[in-house]
Amino acid sequence: MADKAWNKKQGELIADKLGKLFKNIPRTKYWVRINYFKPDNSYNIFFNVKKKGTYQRSIPVVSYPDLEFDRLISILKEVRRSYQFTFKYVNFDKEQIHKLPVLSI
Repeated sequence: MADKAWNKKQGELIADKLGKLFKNIPRTKYWVRINYFKPDNSYNIFFNVKKKGTYQRSIPVVSYPDLEFDRLISILKEVRRSYQFTFKYVNFDKEQIHKLPVLSI
């Protein structure tokens, strides 16, 4: 039960950070990138912004060292309830990718 509460709280914290970063500027692309770093078994979440005619900005949102994959899915589901940004996954195994498409647009 405590795990579910922690996952929900983390998802809400990420959603709050994304809300502060999102400006809804015309001709601008926004997406969330989730990176898996295998040596540390850690996940890093970035908010990406690309205005037309400018360089892409990647803003670190949160990092989770030694997080279980199932917990990451629960956290991302909480984020998805608040925002419908495209999720891009980097460095995930094929097995993990098969579990993740449900979350992507």
